[in-house]
Formats: sequence, structure tokens, C-alpha cells
Amino acid sequence: MSTWEENDIAGRFISEPILEGIEDGQILVADITRLNFNVVFEIGYAIGLTKRIYLVHTSAITGSDDLIGQVGIFDTLG
Repeated sequence: MSTWEENDIAGRFISEPILEGIEDGQILVADITRLNFNVVFEIGYAIGLTKRIYLVHTSAITGSDDLIGQVGIFDTLG
């Protein structure tokens, strides 16, 4: 398991190692408590690759509940 901070190398395009990690991994774990474009893109990329996805939403933190509803893809998840 790796985090984006491990890829924060000056001069390196950060999306390449992240997308490679999604391609090589068996599962993507993503925190959608506070949505951002990068995480939503990575989830979509993993869906396109038919990877398993485990989404985390922490109700103890004020998050992006309204935005999650507007995006629409996450509101059907149990």
C-alpha cells in the first residue's frame, strides 16, 4: 500500500505512479469523506479497469455529503 505523499518527487508527474499503482493493484481504497477531483478520477479509472474498490466515508468528520449527492455515482453505494 502506498500514499500520494510517497510519490511527491520534484519534477515528477504525480499521476503516473498513482495510475500505475491502480493498474498493478488488486483493490483501490479511497476516502470520499471530502471529495476532490483527483480521488474521483482515480475511482473512475479503477472502475474502468474493473478493479475492486473499497470506499471509506467517515461520518465523524464534516465532509462533502452534499457534493457526494450532486456527483451521483456514490449515492447508490450501501
